[in-house]
Amino acid sequence: MLIQCVFFLPPGAAPTDEESPTYEKVKNVLDRAPEVLCELEEYAGAGESIRQAISNPKDEGKQTTAWDAVCPLVTKLKSFYDYSSEVETALPELLTALCTESPEVALEKKQALAKQMAEILSFVRQPSTSF
Repeated sequence: MLIQCVFFLPPGAAPTDEESPTYEKVKNVLDRAPEVLCELEEYAGAGESIRQAISNPKDEGKQTTAWDAVCPLVTKLKSFYDYSSEVETALPELLTALCTESPEVALEKKQALAKQMAEILSFVRQPSTSF
């Protein structure tokens, strides 16, 4: 039999002293989420410049245009990768802190961490973060 529990997490759930170290680490990652999401939504790529350069391999102008378009995008993609690595590092610590007790107890006693888990899940489910 499946029992479904619904918990309402208060918006201002403050971390306990026990939660604080994990909470702060995760908070530092989550604070950047809106900025990263905005950058992802604005990411346009350089497909057309690349196609033109490939189609015209002897045209220096098209090669330069493609290179100039790709270089900043590589930096942007690296920043997305770095952020995903930060999330990947923070998530196990957050899950460990939440999973040391039964789900009901953890959600009741560790509301600030549970709220952060919900925020991470919300972020990764955004359409622009699902490639």
